[in-house]
Amino acid sequence: MLATEEQSNGAALVIQELRKSFADVVAVNGLNLKVERGECFGLLGPNGAGKTTTIEICEGLISPDSGTVQMLGHSWRDHANELRQRIGIQLQETQFPEKLTVEEVIRLFRSFFPQGLTVEQVITMVQLDEKRKSRVGGLSGGQKQRLAMACALIGDPDLLFLDEPTTGVCCGLGISGLDDQREFFLLAGHLLSGRAGA
Repeated sequence: MLATEEQSNGAALVIQELRKSFADVVAVNGLNLKVERGECFGLLGPNGAGKTTTIEICEGLISPDSGTVQMLGHSWRDHANELRQRIGIQLQETQFPEKLTVEEVIRLFRSFFPQGLTVEQVITMVQLDEKRKSRVGGLSGGQKQRLAMACALIGDPDLLFLDEPTTGVCCGLGISGLDDQREFFLLAGHLLSGRAGA
């Protein structure tokens, strides 16, 4: 059954009967989920639980076998360009050109959006001020995660997807300046704030 206007009204994310398989492996099997605007929602589970697959479907990176996903009442099929401008994505693993500096990477991502935050704002938010002139190839794993977060935030998104954002970061991301103006945050991971998910 498709999500109705009444069901989507007021919700940031509505997922109905979502299914996705890879060959004979069922990654997502009939997921139903509703996230209200203003919520910070976490998906916790072991490897293979379908967290990343679910997030990548929501992000429009892969297509489901069946089921529907609506964000702010819109679907990727009908409003792809609008959704791209309104979401921020931090992938589980992001590869940046190693010869570029931190500042150059963020400026590149800023050029993708007609409106957004400034490069200086996000560098401060993710605490990479001292590394802004450093090349990506010389960054630690945690610093690369902070850079990925900066790229997710640079468009000042309404919806923010974080897939295992603290991987490789010993004490959490410690992002400053995140507020409640976004519609929702969706996080996925084995651990949240250093504690195992129940």
